[in-house]
Amino acid sequence: MLTKKRLSIFIAHPSDLLTNCRPHGDGLVAYEFINRLAARGHNLHVMADEIEIVGNLHHNVKLYPADIKVKNTLARRLLYLVQLRKTFRQIACDHKIDIIHQLNPVVPGITLALAGLEGNKPVILGPIVAKNPVTSKNIFTASRRLFKKVLLSLQQMRASALLAVTPAACNRIFTSKSVMKKMSYITHGIDAASFQATDSNRFDATDPKILFLGKVTSCKGIFVLLDAFEKVVKNYPSCQLWVGGSLQKDASEVKARIDRMDSNAQLRLLGVVPRNKVPELMQACTVVCVPSFYEPFGMVALEAMSCGKPVVGSDCGGLHYLIPEQGGRTVQPEDSVLLAKALLEVIQSPELQQEMGRYNRRLVEQTYDWEEVVNQLETTYYDSIDQQSLK
Repeated sequence: MLTKKRLSIFIAHPSDLLTNCRPHGDGLVAYEFINRLAARGHNLHVMADEIEIVGNLHHNVKLYPADIKVKNTLARRLLYLVQLRKTFRQIACDHKIDIIHQLNPVVPGITLALAGLEGNKPVILGPIVAKNPVTSKNIFTASRRLFKKVLLSLQQMRASALLAVTPAACNRIFTSKSVMKKMSYITHGIDAASFQATDSNRFDATDPKILFLGKVTSCKGIFVLLDAFEKVVKNYPSCQLWVGGSLQKDASEVKARIDRMDSNAQLRLLGVVPRNKVPELMQACTVVCVPSFYEPFGMVALEAMSCGKPVVGSDCGGLHYLIPEQGGRTVQPEDSVLLAKALLEVIQSPELQQEMGRYNRRLVEQTYDWEEVVNQLETTYYDSIDQQSLK
């Protein structure tokens, strides 16, 4: 595989934000895919709406920032499509493009803007993550949902390959035979060298620390976790809860809820945790809790697994497939009683903590390390080029 030719890849949309430093799951994953492909000798032309990168990208990556001044989401999207088409036309005049790739999220309509310009170049969509079946019904009007569905259907029919991150992502993929036969699975990766299990990992039941990391909002399960924590503290008075992440629309409600807790002295609001401090924080905790009402994939859970930590999370979306029984526990979302029970099972047993942590670390090294993930993506690229050449 690695002896095949170097490719010229056009990234039509890496994420709304391409970053290596901000807490933005899609943007961080896109950065890793792009930088690691470049490190293998491929040349990447990347069109991006917003960019925030510390340090330099690999020299094989050329960025084409979209200079869009308006703030309205729909207007930004339409202007992006116009600029995308213009930018691709200019690039194609100077470079031979082998592959067009739209990374997650697969925003409806993006690659359709290149209609008539892509020629016989394969178009890849994904890795596609699961959508939340609840919020997706509430946010959009029926007519807007129908329009999005039509755009996605057209994109998927025209694409050469669809990459799903877990089987949960099938709720974003149309089930016609012509579409399904183009689908395969490729997970998000993790930098296992940065997110390491260390000798300082603590496995004990005397001073347990539960870590929550993410947006501190109701949909991420923060109120369910606070309820569960009060139940946990009754059994382990020395237990602590660390909450890392930005307080957003629910900030006042979260603070009021904490103020009412008898155990609030054992709760630490850490604020936004710098990206380079996340591994150290995970290594210092006992268990990582991801109590979201829904998770498209679950990068926080994967990072915890890489650090050799047990994970307790919601049995929904990508977490259902990501958290193994040997490495953690999953419970029904929004159930604080079951969440507390699962947390207690883990924190009361140092032996279980150690077994789960070891299993998770081994699984990450075998399945989720970026090198293996990029191997799979390269295989998709080359296979798609070969299939396209036969048409």
